[in-house]
Amino acid sequence: MINENAWTVQNQDQYEERYDAALARYKETERKRREVESKIREQKSRQIKTKRFVENLRGLRQGTIREFDSSMWNQLLEKAIVERGRITFVFGGEVEVHVSRMEN
Repeated sequence: MINENAWTVQNQDQYEERYDAALARYKETERKRREVESKIREQKSRQIKTKRFVENLRGLRQGTIREFDSSMWNQLLEKAIVERGRITFVFGGEVEVHVSRMEN
């Protein structure tokens, strides 16, 4: 289109309209491409976390844990959500364990 404008006599207003429309389509396509790439990165990250989680669980099955292992805990636990009267532990692979405060 740019090359055609350089070598062919044409109405510049029509050319500008076509160019602006093409530029808008390009920008929208680029935005969608970046969005898809971001989702792919997120999925790969989640896949890696899930794989580590499964590997750690397999390691647990092979032996008995005799004492608390903070390194293993940190690898297994993704986050802890503290709410009034309860804590939710979220492990890799989206496994959730809810612990409620016990009343005395």
